[in-house]
Amino acid sequence: MGATPPIRTNMISRRFGEVLRQQRLARGWSQSVLSSKSKVDRTYISQIECGIHSPTITVLCRLSRALQVQPSVLVTRLERRLGESRAARS
Repeated sequence: MGATPPIRTNMISRRFGEVLRQQRLARGWSQSVLSSKSKVDRTYISQIECGIHSPTITVLCRLSRALQVQPSVLVTRLERRLGESRAARS
């Protein structure tokens, strides 16, 4: 009963969306600009950023290439956010 519950998939999706949005805004780009550079539909980028969908590995690679960061950078930032979420619940 006292065990920490596993992280829900929707939390992972929301946190990844936050990471993606942060990276996009750091470049001063709109979703449309990221869409054009990554060849990922703008509405899908919006859904990722809102935590509605999680990207496939292929989409993750397209987005990271467009943002000029390694996919591992986005995943590492996601892991940090998830760690912050766990710490806040403790």
